[in-house]
Amino acid sequence: VELSDGDIVSRPAGGADVVPALRLILGSNGRLAEESQVMDFIRFTTQRGAGLSDLHVVLVREHLVWAVLPMVSPGRTMLLFTAPVEFAGNHTGAIESVIEEVCKHFAARDVQLAQMLLDPADGITIEAFKHCRFRHMAELIYLHRTLRRAPAPPPPPSNFQIQTYSTQTHAAFATAILASYQNSLDCPPLNGLRNVQDIMAGHQAAGDFDPQEWFLLSLGDEPVGVLLLSRTLAADGMELVYLGLSPTVRGHGLADYLMKMAEWRVCQRKLSRLTLAVDSKNEPALRLYYRHGMQRLTSKVALMREIGR
Repeated sequence: VELSDGDIVSRPAGGADVVPALRLILGSNGRLAEESQVMDFIRFTTQRGAGLSDLHVVLVREHLVWAVLPMVSPGRTMLLFTAPVEFAGNHTGAIESVIEEVCKHFAARDVQLAQMLLDPADGITIEAFKHCRFRHMAELIYLHRTLRRAPAPPPPPSNFQIQTYSTQTHAAFATAILASYQNSLDCPPLNGLRNVQDIMAGHQAAGDFDPQEWFLLSLGDEPVGVLLLSRTLAADGMELVYLGLSPTVRGHGLADYLMKMAEWRVCQRKLSRLTLAVDSKNEPALRLYYRHGMQRLTSKVALMREIGR
């Protein structure tokens, strides 16, 4: 039976749509998520200070078949949480229309970059969004390690200094971050898409930002590396948001030094878990993290689309 345009409706979600829409978004393998998962997700968004007001739904003959939740982050980016496309059957045209409208709407609000994290096994959804001009950014591998105790790291190597973040060191952090992107294997398609102030704002928004957990490594007066840590919303966790070194100091054991610093800070804060995400093609970083006892949890395909240009 062919459906007329009047049988397919896309619109902002109403109050009664929220729970069923989130059950779709959080569902997988053809199954809806449990309501308990929805409640956990709503608590997560509340803790992050994010709302559900931008939730959009697609209905076929008044039956909700698909939903998308854009979440805007500092740094002029947004992350799209979407239901698997398989839930919508053959109504992908309606989905594409919603995505175009969402991207257009947020571009007008000065969002520059839309991103998605998808299950690598969900090829249908990945291909649908590539058809909507999203492109592959990376496959991200999520790692974690449980830490009971870690020794304090020794002083930095000769001629190197460690400082924490402040308004006085902000510019030096920016210099070090940009230097660390040279010849980087960590999500190279992102290079050059955002200015460094947006990058830093995004890193600060990754969790519970504490300037005492951002570390700058300098060689003399030259900023050459950063270690950015953030307390996670999980009670026992700290995330390694970013670790980067300038090409001029790579290969001298400094990444191991910064990892030891991260492990020590987890224990200093009386936490027990260190987590991070890394590009699956970044073999030097993977070797570093596995060398420090990190273990694989899962992986996600990251897609992106420039919408503000």
